[in-house]
Amino acid sequence: MVLLFFPESNDQLKAGYFFTFEPNQIAKNLQKNGAFVPGVRPGGTTSEYLGNIITRITLVGALFLGTLAVLPLILRGITGITAITIGGTALLIVVSVVLDVVKKIDAQTSIREY
Repeated sequence: MVLLFFPESNDQLKAGYFFTFEPNQIAKNLQKNGAFVPGVRPGGTTSEYLGNIITRITLVGALFLGTLAVLPLILRGITGITAITIGGTALLIVVSVVLDVVKKIDAQTSIREY
């Protein structure tokens, strides 16, 4: 895996993959409140199911964040332009701000429709 050779992506992978939810606690809270996951028995089976789902989603998210962090370095290597000044962390901030602005615009347009 190419991402593991870049220290920037290693930090993103660790932060995105290892700081996750506790599926046992979620399953216990669901059971206490009388909620359930359709097609999955409450208790240990739910915990195992949630653990698998969280692992899959988190792995894809961590790989995406690692790729995004390394993207400026890859572009610098491909194009040969050393003046690319935006770093991976700045790129993450820009993406999150753009997504937030799009959500706010979408909320405002839905309010005007009603």
